[in-house]
Amino acid sequence: MPGLLGNAGLSAGKSRLSSLQPGPQPDTWLLDAEPEAGLLRRCANLDSPAACNWLLPADDHNALCMACSLNHTIPDLTITENHERWRKVETAKRRLVAQLVSLGLQVIPKTVDEDTGLAFDFIGVDLEGQAPTTGHANGLITLDIKEADDAHREKSGCRCTNLTARCSGTSATRSVITTGTA
Repeated sequence: MPGLLGNAGLSAGKSRLSSLQPGPQPDTWLLDAEPEAGLLRRCANLDSPAACNWLLPADDHNALCMACSLNHTIPDLTITENHERWRKVETAKRRLVAQLVSLGLQVIPKTVDEDTGLAFDFIGVDLEGQAPTTGHANGLITLDIKEADDAHREKSGCRCTNLTARCSGTSATRSVITTGTA
């Protein structure tokens, strides 16, 4: 995806978006703004519909960055519309995680701490045809992937502009998807 994201990436630990220079080893990068930050590599979701532009230390054993590691369930990608929907919700989630990190708050995945960790389910209609309920329980945030569509949110009565806000016309708290890059 270099054409889409260029040679730029976000180092979440440093809360810094920077242009990149190739590192001395294949598939490694150095931040132009802070080469002393060390060798980095791109998140494995760079070439997925999520189009993640985050970086992690080159020697990190995880394939996914901090934000992508929070995914418990991703949408069904056999549904063509879910590619764009997933990109939108991932962009919003990366913004949220970046804001939490910039505030000095720890972002711990449920895979590390089941009791206090955070995870996301981005899901659609189940096998019985029932739409999921958007909400959260014990750190697991569930989002109906169709909420990434402006028309769907309008139809359901959600008229929010903030990343997370109470929607008019409903009693549930819903996540709102914004567009752009993290």
